[in-house]
Amino acid sequence: MLDNFQPIDDSVNSNTTLSQALLFMKEHRYWSETTFDSYQYDVKLFEAYLTSQGLKNTLENGQHLSIVNRWIVQQKENDVAYKTIMRRIAALSSLFAFYKDLGIVQTNAFKASSVPEEHVEPHSRTLELDDLKMVYGAVEGLKKEGIYIGVPIKLLLFTGFRNHAITKLKVENINWEEDLIVYNQKVRNSKNKVQVLPLPPKFME
Repeated sequence: MLDNFQPIDDSVNSNTTLSQALLFMKEHRYWSETTFDSYQYDVKLFEAYLTSQGLKNTLENGQHLSIVNRWIVQQKENDVAYKTIMRRIAALSSLFAFYKDLGIVQTNAFKASSVPEEHVEPHSRTLELDDLKMVYGAVEGLKKEGIYIGVPIKLLLFTGFRNHAITKLKVENINWEEDLIVYNQKVRNSKNKVQVLPLPPKFME
């Protein structure tokens, strides 16, 4: 068994591309395919940035704080959402933490970086119990007038979906046996994961 063993420094070194390094790391992680796809997407974005700066997309070039900070600034200038930037930083930080622990790189600039948080007021306040009672009362009132909007309104409340997400739902998104909605759109959500959302059985009826 040990005859085929190769030390990591024979497989990956500081001149290895980020994508190749991620593939090697995948062999030592219990990732789902969606998790790996998310990491790969973020790694390729950073690789594209390195290339645009005239640099090779290697572990060596990706570990410098000045380069990482410039990448963050560029994303902010391109109006990339704060949470999206933070997710990308977390993905790259995991990659470099892995290879720092193995002695392949010396630093993890992503862990040392930060993104100035946006101070944006929420679009609306959180609903209190009295607010929910008013919403249900309004739904029942409209029902008596022949206006049936209870299903979409309650679906919004139970799932936290926004209007655009509800308009994308199809019958095949509903798992009737398990009382679930499985929301898997081609457009990635903030965590790049399929959303599995349980619904109350009475609502499913």
